[in-house]
Amino acid sequence: MLRSQKDLIRRKANELVSKKPVFLDTETTGLGHRDEVIDIAVVGFDGEILLKSLVRPIRPIPADATSVHGITNKMVENAPEFGEIWTSLESAITGKLVGIYNKDYDLRIIKQSSGLNAFNPFLATAGSFCIIEMFARYYGQWDDYHQSYTWQKLSKAGMFLGITIPNTHRAVDDALLARQVLLKMAGHN
Repeated sequence: MLRSQKDLIRRKANELVSKKPVFLDTETTGLGHRDEVIDIAVVGFDGEILLKSLVRPIRPIPADATSVHGITNKMVENAPEFGEIWTSLESAITGKLVGIYNKDYDLRIIKQSSGLNAFNPFLATAGSFCIIEMFARYYGQWDDYHQSYTWQKLSKAGMFLGITIPNTHRAVDDALLARQVLLKMAGHN
């Protein structure tokens, strides 16, 4: 069963790779429903950086969030607000398939950041896919209680697949790592 599951994921990953997706990642002020983007990146299929920006949030970055990603209030004090980077984000993803390691979370945070900044852009989510869900099935750890495959951290996915890019919790590095996770699941070196 596990072998056929990996084969299914490999085929799906190859199908996605053939479409040359871009990869998006964010770092945030936290996990809640009022938290915001403070670091965002979009990396092209070939690994080129299409967007890389710190983002100044409305509220201060809590110390517990800084302890995860290392982004301080000082680092973002002169960064653009989310509304100011929207055109660049839109340009980097429009008309492209977008791979995101935790799609629902990142898209929710982007939407929240748009709303918190009184900027309500349209974000087409139909052209995106979730790499964490694919890797959970590829990894194959079943959770009877939740009746689903257990999500694995990006760092664990990288280590499991033998990827040397570190999971730094910075948007560019993590977008590059998510890109490699997809490529490895597809059987690419």
